[in-house]
Amino acid sequence: MYGKKVLNNLYWHIDLSADQPHEFQARITEAEIFSGLKAGVDYNIVKYDLNSRMLSLLWYPHFFIHPFPALETSYRIDLDAERVEKRSYETSINPPILHRKELFISANDPRIELFKELTNSAEQLGLFDDTIHIGFKQSWENQIVEKGFQLIDHQFVPIGNDEANFEAIELNHNKNKISRHLTALSRSNLSAPMQSLARHGYLDGSLTVFDYGCGKGDDIRNLMANDILVSGWDPHYAPDQPKQEADIVNIGFVINVIENYQERLDALLGAYALSRHVLVVSAMLVNQNVTKKQSYNDGVITLRNTFQKYFTQSHNSFN
Repeated sequence: MYGKKVLNNLYWHIDLSADQPHEFQARITEAEIFSGLKAGVDYNIVKYDLNSRMLSLLWYPHFFIHPFPALETSYRIDLDAERVEKRSYETSINPPILHRKELFISANDPRIELFKELTNSAEQLGLFDDTIHIGFKQSWENQIVEKGFQLIDHQFVPIGNDEANFEAIELNHNKNKISRHLTALSRSNLSAPMQSLARHGYLDGSLTVFDYGCGKGDDIRNLMANDILVSGWDPHYAPDQPKQEADIVNIGFVINVIENYQERLDALLGAYALSRHVLVVSAMLVNQNVTKKQSYNDGVITLRNTFQKYFTQSHNSFN
């Protein structure tokens, strides 16, 4: 048997049907004849009940395209009762979705490593910790945002700065100063870097924290509410606060909004000088939306005169 087992049901993509036991194949053939459904046209996922002669043939039209594909049509077939129940989610704003796509396909499928990497990332972010709320599109997407991330293709990308598109304005870079402060997000939860520190046990209250470029201070307020000794500084929102040493210094999504290379370097070195044990550096990564923006210095400029430098994982991407 191949596929993803959930309680008494086995799920698999139709590419695996020919590898299933003869009994399984015979039942699917019987269900297709009875219902008039055709693999690859009406369904591409099989939900096989291991304890009865019931099964569901499911249509996920974007299975290989979307990281967590949504169910469009479900056919529940009871072969003993000779009954077919059809349910459509085509117009639903909150359809069921699939996770762990690598379990539905052959181990030889060239896409399996991409799917495994996606699942591993979701596990590391703690997205599967509360399984009750992950089965439907809206709650799943909300949970990703609450963790401080967005999905671009099959990658979780941190939401580091506010990149919302405002009405286009006429820019004159010789006269208009870059509006760095407009990139600061308002958060109700910890940022992605802080959540990462928490997952790895660094925010247990034994270490002090300094937030270098704290923006509107939401991380500071959240940490203080959890009895963490924390302080921060920001050139726009908290310029009068002192820059001070701490066990952990976080410079989260700061270097990517500084358009001047030397200032960018000074900020990084300044944060490093304040850190006693751990320095956390986070930056926006290159994604598919970068090409939609206007080049400026070594980065891009947005419609509301903010700057973004998108980094890669390569060792020399700082400059």
